[in-house]
Amino acid sequence: VIQLIDPMWIDGVVFLPLIALGIEYFIDDGRKLNYIIPLAMMFIANFYIGYMIAIFVAVYYFFYLFFATDVKFKTYDYVKKTLLFGISTVVVLMMSAIIILPIYNALKLGKFDFTDPDYKFQTQFSPIELIPTLLPNQYYSVNMQGKPEIYCGVISIVLLPLFYMNKKIDFNKKLGYTLLIFVMVFSMYIKPIDMMWHGGQVPNWLPYRYSFILSFVIVSIAATTFKNLE
Repeated sequence: VIQLIDPMWIDGVVFLPLIALGIEYFIDDGRKLNYIIPLAMMFIANFYIGYMIAIFVAVYYFFYLFFATDVKFKTYDYVKKTLLFGISTVVVLMMSAIIILPIYNALKLGKFDFTDPDYKFQTQFSPIELIPTLLPNQYYSVNMQGKPEIYCGVISIVLLPLFYMNKKIDFNKKLGYTLLIFVMVFSMYIKPIDMMWHGGQVPNWLPYRYSFILSFVIVSIAATTFKNLE
């Protein structure tokens, strides 16, 4: 509901699960179009949120390849997969160049010089402040004092500790998802990293615009737990 404050960015919430599923298909059985088509559509729909998802695509690829897939690979397969993934990503960029190149040239006319970014190390909130954002009725503000909007249902939070307690879920998968959460929270916590997610600039209102990605990770964990419940 909070993401709908800016409906022009809702494409990312819609396309992210399809893109992640495409990455899983690519790694598990080599299917490429399931990855290429939704990511290209994301860039064409909205290059800005597409840029944020592209960062997560790189993170999610290595997470799934090394931690989450049930397929066993040889060392050679890891290299081959990664090269093919890189080529597929180039294809995505070529398909979406009809939007990306004009926008880049338009931004060069002045938007890049709109602000003077300060990349000094700075934290943005106390880690303990993030816990209430996982609970209902915790809407803060769309101004720069707002917290990340990551609430994604009570059942997701209930299933989160059960994920780590469930012995049917591999330790490797638990470790991978923990690292995913750490990467996303750390990105929000450290200001210069957060700025890079926003294209190298401090957002003008509605901070942590990629927060729906952390929600997606939490929902994915909940789904994994639900699938393995007795």
